[in-house]
Amino acid sequence: MKRNLTLTLLTLLLAVASFGQSVKDQLAAIEQEATPLLAQREANKKTLAQLEQTKSDIQFGYDALTKYADKYKNDKAAYDIDLGGYSPQADALNSAMAAHNSNRCTAPADNPGVCAGYNAEANQLNARRAQLETQKEDLDRRKGYLDTTLGQLRELQSVLQAKFEKYTADANAYNEQNNANEAKIKTLADRWNALLNSMGNCFKNLPPAATDEQIHEACGAAWDGNSVGKPAVVNQGTGGITPNN
Repeated sequence: MKRNLTLTLLTLLLAVASFGQSVKDQLAAIEQEATPLLAQREANKKTLAQLEQTKSDIQFGYDALTKYADKYKNDKAAYDIDLGGYSPQADALNSAMAAHNSNRCTAPADNPGVCAGYNAEANQLNARRAQLETQKEDLDRRKGYLDTTLGQLRELQSVLQAKFEKYTADANAYNEQNNANEAKIKTLADRWNALLNSMGNCFKNLPPAATDEQIHEACGAAWDGNSVGKPAVVNQGTGGITPNN
């Protein structure tokens, strides 16, 4: 976002000079014209600070989004690997159990040990099924976590996108308004300086906090329209007004 340069008070104030006005009067008019522009500049500083904070908050959000999106990708990749290992084992177990159950063994009363091998295989298949069920429960838990995380990431991305779009619109509006305000201030500042320069070196040699009287003594009519050392006028009775000697 563009920051406009801060001008000193003497470079802020300029107005169109009316015919016949002294430099002093013209500067006073300029100062009055510049007052609302300077007030707007101060307001713009606060607006700029708010925009910069908003920009920082959005960047913080995007950094967090990137961090957790990367973690999600890693977790999802690990899940896919484990799911890839589980699936063929589950398929193999299902096939083995189907084959086992399709060839049932029933032991006669006089030979109960004839199904010992069948029963041992059943125990092995059931133990394997218990192991895979535990693995599946873990995979289901991880899948639920991944789905929840993905939903949260998408929601955060949507919120950040909306904030970024609003920030962009607000920043553009600020720049347009601030640039126009600063352009007006610069115009006034240029004309203010032109008026001061029109008085020549008499003003440049004065101290920064020179009084109106000091400026008058140094610059005379160039400052306020009155000549330097103009004699005072006194009333000497019926004879009218004459210079005081």
